[in-house]
Amino acid sequence: MNIKNILTALTLLVGLNLSASAIEPTITSGANKTFTVDLADWAAYDVDVQITDLYERILLIDNIEGAKGKIYNLKNLETGVYTVAISNSTKIINTTIKVSNIDIIVTGKEVVYRPMVNLGKEHFDVNILTQGKPVFVSVYNEDNKVFTATYTDTLAVNERFVLTQLPAGEYTISVSKGADVMKYTIVK
Repeated sequence: MNIKNILTALTLLVGLNLSASAIEPTITSGANKTFTVDLADWAAYDVDVQITDLYERILLIDNIEGAKGKIYNLKNLETGVYTVAISNSTKIINTTIKVSNIDIIVTGKEVVYRPMVNLGKEHFDVNILTQGKPVFVSVYNEDNKVFTATYTDTLAVNERFVLTQLPAGEYTISVSKGADVMKYTIVK
């Protein structure tokens, strides 16, 4: 690992520790198969809530904007294990819940950091904590894939991609880590 990657990882970790001091959304079980999403410090952001089953089928997509939280009633949902994903532009909080005939139990939580992509006129920058997962960066236009970069065995990705050699046109930038894929469009 080179010194640039180490410094980038340390910078990202310090920044994430500062932002981690902000309170993340929580899920609290309620009576009669309900739960409350408390957005806490995220109340000022545009937040998405998604509920999926074990087969990753989407059962609910909801957008909460400008509210401190929301109550969800799952009384018509079958017993089983589900994932509630609460996300904004920088993080996804995946919470596992177990729904029984009478209540909901929160059983686990995972925080996933999304990539930060800054678009310039002739370049774009990617910054992301890998969290031990491979990261793939692809650039393509309607004709074909221009290039793909793969990052494994690194704490963080901090790269500038220069596009000066590409012909004029519209390009899609895809940054993926695990199941999280972010796409951006750049016109050169």
